Amino acid sequence: MPYSITGEPMKKNTRSNDLSIQDVSLFRSIENTFLKRCRQFGYKEVKTGTIQPLHIYTALGTLSSNRLRRMYSFLDWDGWSGERVVLKPDSSPSIVRFYAENLFDHHQKQKLFYVENHFEWSDTGENISERWQCGLENIGDASVISDVEAIFIAQDILDELGFNNRHIFLSYPAIIRHLVQTLVFSKDKQLQLLDDIKKQRFDQVKSMLSGVDKGSILINLLEIKGNTVNYLKNVFQLLHSPEFKTITQDMERLLVVSDHLDRMQCSYTLDFSLIGNLDYYTGIQFQIFSEGSRKSNADILCAGGRYDQLALEMFRLLNIQNSTNLPTNIPAVGFALYAKNVIRQLLISKQKQEEPPHILIYISQLASESISIGQLLSDILADMGFSSTLTFNPIEQDTYSQYGAVIEVDHERFQSGYQFLHEQSINKYILNSILGDNHG
Repeated sequence: MPYSITGEPMKKNTRSNDLSIQDVSLFRSIENTFLKRCRQFGYKEVKTGTIQPLHIYTALGTLSSNRLRRMYSFLDWDGWSGERVVLKPDSSPSIVRFYAENLFDHHQKQKLFYVENHFEWSDTGENISERWQCGLENIGDASVISDVEAIFIAQDILDELGFNNRHIFLSYPAIIRHLVQTLVFSKDKQLQLLDDIKKQRFDQVKSMLSGVDKGSILINLLEIKGNTVNYLKNVFQLLHSPEFKTITQDMERLLVVSDHLDRMQCSYTLDFSLIGNLDYYTGIQFQIFSEGSRKSNADILCAGGRYDQLALEMFRLLNIQNSTNLPTNIPAVGFALYAKNVIRQLLISKQKQEEPPHILIYISQLASESISIGQLLSDILADMGFSSTLTFNPIEQDTYSQYGAVIEVDHERFQSGYQFLHEQSINKYILNSILGDNHG
């Protein structure tokens, strides 16, 4: 019987995690766009196992306590080791584990990407949820440009998928954590304040900071939203006191990132109340929503950020022999596209749009030359944004109206290798000029 991390038995799954035909079609579009962008920027694909050691998630503080409780864990008796393992709830720790065990000795800097599924129990423990993510990890690069690159790739993928109103929310949790630790002395109150900020309970935040010297600085930072580097410069004028000196470098880094995004005309909102579910971010953090508001986690299309301590801690946890000769840190930045959320938003968008006409390609002459022409036509049409289907079966004329066009392929009978049998919403003359002569 599977158990939660708290040791409580979990109930049987009652909800399907299946993807429909339409879901899979959209997932392939997401995946193909993601793969293309990753390869353009020099990332290499890896896949880590669905089953991972439990301790890489519990020992490193990579997940919030809430997500730890929802992990699907069990004993692995393979080889009678009895090790407790988990169905992978998140990819970053497993990718970093793979990096530490297999790649670091070859080259410290690695640009990796993955398409993987994750599992976790619902809050009620009544069913298990399977989620798909497309993510990348740039390990070993501490530069500001690597932050900008990750944000750009994420938003560029979503742009190509048609999210014209998508919006980036930027934050820097390390700045907020330092302010909380500076203003509030009690460790318990610090944790409570950070939890209130994470859960957007701003009335409680104001109450806890009431009467606290310079508490208004933190309140203003959480409440005021901006979207330019000039806004950020004005805000940081409030943080030039000696007690805030330790975050000067973080502030300067965020200014540079914002300046680059402004120059690239990449719209964003600076929102310091954003402290996501992952507690290991050491630098910039970002979330991308389909519109310019943060309503719920179900609306998150993409999330990511910088984590410069995880890899080093992973080496120590795994007790790798050369861990004594490691650098002081191994920087990393990455993001993940939340595939099911992206699919949901694409489905909503498709309901508001007319479906593009579907084209049927009938290969009437079963010879390799004709089949090749049919496949070539299908590829050309796909590049033009049309969907098409190849068939060897003759098509009844009374079914032609179901298609935007019907094309017959026969490399011996037709001069160009094909002819139009029917068209209703597509101009065959325009298509002819594009498809051209595909004969032999």
